[in-house]
Amino acid sequence: IKKKIPNDIIITGHTNGLGKLIHSYFLCDGISRSTGHDISDVDKIIKTVKNYNTFINNANDSDLQYQLCKKLWNIWKDDPNKKIINIGSRAKDFIKAEYGLNKNILSQFTKYANFNGKCKVSCINFGYTNKLTEQQILQTLEFVLGSDTVVEEITLFGTEDD
Repeated sequence: IKKKIPNDIIITGHTNGLGKLIHSYFLCDGISRSTGHDISDVDKIIKTVKNYNTFINNANDSDLQYQLCKKLWNIWKDDPNKKIINIGSRAKDFIKAEYGLNKNILSQFTKYANFNGKCKVSCINFGYTNKLTEQQILQTLEFVLGSDTVVEEITLFGTEDD
């Protein structure tokens, strides 16, 4: 099946880790402090991101991820050509700390957004990324980016995750 990957993608947190991998593989713009954007200035980030069709929400702060998703979705909710991909975490199912709680909230909002709007919202929940190959991570992103349907939520983790 030939997949069409959007060509106007923007990602937060693109300078290291998972964001750097995604940014180096896909043709996308990055937004972070290194590009003159403070992620905690949600309104400024939204002003930049809203001009794209696909937003990969990979902010380092899980509470800010929710704020970015909610605010952008409120702008894009009636546009079926827009797509938000939240980088979640398997920790959403094991709420032992604020991080897991925030990832759970992001996951729940993803479901709410898809039920109440036309913008496609996805949540990719990774387990420990060092237990996955780069190919596994990128194939998952490619699947979600290239899908014409809503891939609401997908969880990917290695067999050695505890």
